[in-house]
Amino acid sequence: SLMIDLSNEDKLVYLKTQVEDLLEMLQGAETSKWIYQRLIELSIMSKSLDGRWPVKVSDLETWISKLLELDPLRKGRWQDLRKQMFP
Repeated sequence: SLMIDLSNEDKLVYLKTQVEDLLEMLQGAETSKWIYQRLIELSIMSKSLDGRWPVKVSDLETWISKLLELDPLRKGRWQDLRKQMFP
């Protein structure tokens, strides 16, 4: 992984930058499920480093809802992910 040799602080900065870049990409690409997936993955990574979500919980909920809408065949996967993120 790119981040192996980085300090936790540098990893958090990197993850934050990635989230910001993806949020920019999302403008006009609201039907791209991979952006929502990656935003969630990066948020989980960030929370594992400092115990806090890097974005509002309501944003995470919205992204999961969008995945449920865009990819209904994996409904169980997205519901399980929601349960794991918000026990």
